[in-house]
Amino acid sequence: MKNIKTLTTIIIGFCIISLLSNCSKTDSITTPSAPAVSANFTYSGAGLAAPSTVTFANSSSNATSYKWDFGDNGTSTEMNPTHAFLSGGVYTVKLTANGTGGSNSTSKTVNILPGYTKVTITKITISQMPFSKSSGAGWDPFVGPDVYTTISDSMDVLKWDGSAAIANNVASSSLPIAFSCNYVLTNLYAARFIDLWDFDTFGANEPINYVSFRASNYIILPNPYPASVTLTQNLITVKLDLLWQ
Repeated sequence: MKNIKTLTTIIIGFCIISLLSNCSKTDSITTPSAPAVSANFTYSGAGLAAPSTVTFANSSSNATSYKWDFGDNGTSTEMNPTHAFLSGGVYTVKLTANGTGGSNSTSKTVNILPGYTKVTITKITISQMPFSKSSGAGWDPFVGPDVYTTISDSMDVLKWDGSAAIANNVASSSLPIAFSCNYVLTNLYAARFIDLWDFDTFGANEPINYVSFRASNYIILPNPYPASVTLTQNLITVKLDLLWQ
């Protein structure tokens, strides 16, 4: 009987040790750590005159959220943002990427050139114009008008004289007609007027009409500094070829 009790005690002790051993193995299991976050990006659209829109391509890894600081008080939480830099300068753009594995930041410099301060009108192309006066009469009795162009300011002061180049006997079938120009505008906010004239050999030259142009209308986003603009006013349509500097 004594031996049976002793054997029972040994068996119970073995079971307890076994249970404790199994519990210890279970408690030692660990969860794998999350992969580390790495922040990185590229960009395009820099190196142009302000205002300029730069597009950022996020190439971060193991991240779920993002914080951009564009260096001009602008920020974003988009993954792949675009940002408009309104003034020239060198901007430090910082990207902070966050994920379950932590946080990581990287910075790159973005260079934006100063905005252009003057524009040259290099060519004036007329594609539409009136061939009769308000009275209904033609500009010349028997033939079409002899057309030339000038540029004036809001006070009607002549700024550029193109009367040396005259397109004779213009008809609707003659259009478009183009005139070379070399007018430099240094005040981009000043209004200018492209005037069309009918040259008369034996009388006063007659103004046909005009279209107005203000360069500051074309230095704003999304497409600043176009190579040409088309203007329609007073039954006239002209295209101005522009050189920005």
